[in-house]
Amino acid sequence: MGTDKIVHTEIKNFFTDKECSELIKDVIKFGKAGLGNRDGTHKIDETYRKTLQSEGINNDKKWKSIILKKLQDETDIPIISMPDNLFVLKYNKGFKFDIHRDRGPQYEDRIYTMIIQLSDSNKYENGDLLINNNLATKEKGSLILFNSGVLHSVSEITSGERYSAVTWIRRRELQTKTNLL
Repeated sequence: MGTDKIVHTEIKNFFTDKECSELIKDVIKFGKAGLGNRDGTHKIDETYRKTLQSEGINNDKKWKSIILKKLQDETDIPIISMPDNLFVLKYNKGFKFDIHRDRGPQYEDRIYTMIIQLSDSNKYENGDLLINNNLATKEKGSLILFNSGVLHSVSEITSGERYSAVTWIRRRELQTKTNLL
């Protein structure tokens, strides 16, 4: 799709089909997702981002534990704990998230963005995740990991529903020389 250098990692089968379905079922409720402001507040701007975001997940600690163990087993990232926030995002027809970065003035501590594709790609049209103009996999259960400072977007869904899980790994979740002392 793009000609820029690939700047993300993909791990196929990071989640099983059953895990994908169970995580979606564990969402307590969805609400409109906002955009973070520099002052710590959030605003809704559906011309830029139209997404539903989980407002709670049953068995949240279980899911974080599963993800942490898999990250430790399947990547070379020196992760020692899971971030506080784990969200499931839902994109319906007409939903999108224009080009943005996950690290910025309000979120300077984000190092990696982690996305897990939870939907079968044949259940929706478009909804492409582009990372630095490169198309990421749409394969259900795949983990997509990239630097939070990289530009990325999700194209508008033209039919169906797309689900994904997202979190951001910060410096405090990584083993560094400082926390080895």
